[in-house]
Amino acid sequence: MIPREEGHPAPGPGLVETEDRPIRLLAVDDEVDFVEMLVLRLQSENLDADGVHSGQQALEYLEKREMDVVLLDLLMPGLDGLATLKAIKARRPLVEVILLTGHATVDRGLEALKAGAFDFLIKPVKPGELLERIRDAYDRRRVIMRRSTGEPG
Repeated sequence: MIPREEGHPAPGPGLVETEDRPIRLLAVDDEVDFVEMLVLRLQSENLDADGVHSGQQALEYLEKREMDVVLLDLLMPGLDGLATLKAIKARRPLVEVILLTGHATVDRGLEALKAGAFDFLIKPVKPGELLERIRDAYDRRRVIMRRSTGEPG
């Protein structure tokens, strides 16, 4: 797990703020430096972001803490991104998962979307694009949750 910064940073430019609280996001990638930098960047944008370095760690983390969005690397040793995605969706179907990879193929992207991924992005992804996709994933989750509870909106 990535050490969390003390307190919440000042709200960003409104890209990722929500009505009630920051978006809760878990970054999962076996590249330790990438996860650390990504988490710091997302925290600076007012996300409640944390990171782990394997699919197994992600599943254990999600057993203890509810998250809105998971950013998940496709190619990792052990439990790969596709297997982790399937396990997340089986255990926490309302969590939106965005797969990230530097080794994209159309077949793998389609397989991920069929397995329940919200999106499939190719590294390197521009920060603005990533934040927009995170927000879209969160918005989708919020609509589905409201529908399941009968709330308007």
